[in-house]
Amino acid sequence: MPKLTAPEDLYSILQKGSINSLLCSEPSVRNYFVDSVVSHLLKRGKSVIYFDIDSYFTASTMKKGTMPENLSLIYPKGEEIDDAFVTLLSWTKPKFDILVVDSLTTFYHVSPIAKFSSKNRKLGFYLAMLREFAKKADAPVLIISHQIFRKVDADWTAVYSGGRVLNYHSSLMIRASIAQATMKLKILEGKSVKNLELALKNY
Repeated sequence: MPKLTAPEDLYSILQKGSINSLLCSEPSVRNYFVDSVVSHLLKRGKSVIYFDIDSYFTASTMKKGTMPENLSLIYPKGEEIDDAFVTLLSWTKPKFDILVVDSLTTFYHVSPIAKFSSKNRKLGFYLAMLREFAKKADAPVLIISHQIFRKVDADWTAVYSGGRVLNYHSSLMIRASIAQATMKLKILEGKSVKNLELALKNY
C-alpha cells in the first residue's frame, strides 16, 4: 500500500477549487488530520479559514494563547450558523489557501431547523455555494463528518453524517481511520479508489 512520508503530505491529497470531504471513524482522526494540515499551512504563511461549528479547533487554539494573523476563525453557535454561512459566502472575491468546515455532525445537532429533511436541503444549499466559493478562490474546501455512533451499513454514505449530500457535492471523499499508530486513508474520486497510509509518530 502506498505510504505518505510526513503529516504535511496530507494537504497534497486535497483538490483545489472543489469540496473535499473527510469522513472520520473517530474524533482523533479529525484532530490529527486537521492539526497536521492547518499547522503546515500556517507555518508557511498561508491563509486558513476555519468554520468551527464543533468548537474543537477554537478551544485548542485558545489554549495556545496566540492567534496567528493568517488564521480566520469563525465559531457560530446554534441559531448563528445560518447568519455565519451567509456572511462567509457573501465574500465576492475570496482568497484563502484552505477553508475547513468542522463538522457536519455537529451541524445536524445544533441547527435550529427541526425537520431532518429540511436540514438536508439547507446543507445541500450551503455545499453548492461552498463549491462555487472554492472555485473562486482556487483552493480546497475541507468538510469534516464523523461516523454515526455504532452505525454499520453496506452503504457507506449512510454511516457518516450528511454522507449522501456530501457524496453529491464533493470531488474527493477521504474515509480515514487510525489503527496501530497508522492513519489509513481510502481516497474516493469518482469511480476510482486509492488507499494510502501514514505512520503516526508519538501517537
